Amino acid sequence: MHQGRLIAMGRPNDLKRSREVSPAGTRRLELVCQEPALALSRCRGFSGILDATMFGDTLHLLVAEDCTNEMILHTLCPGDAEAKLRPIGATLEDAFVFLSRRHASENAA
Repeated sequence: MHQGRLIAMGRPNDLKRSREVSPAGTRRLELVCQEPALALSRCRGFSGILDATMFGDTLHLLVAEDCTNEMILHTLCPGDAEAKLRPIGATLEDAFVFLSRRHASENAA
């Protein structure tokens, strides 16, 4: 449900694994860095990042498969030697945020 409308239906695990939430040719990463809000703002100009969401002190990223970890760290966290990326599966929150954004952009068009 988003703004009173049903935008997806299924079991939580099915939604998290759906090709709609994690399309072919992409991967999901968690970024831990010193300035996650600044890193999030840098995502907007980076074509390899398809979606980015703050989760507490971390970022969840949906990135193109050909986008290397080194490219991501260099672009989002320059000078942060402690910044780390790790692969993750989509969470239910990731699925909800992704589907909600997509639904909103489709309705705006």
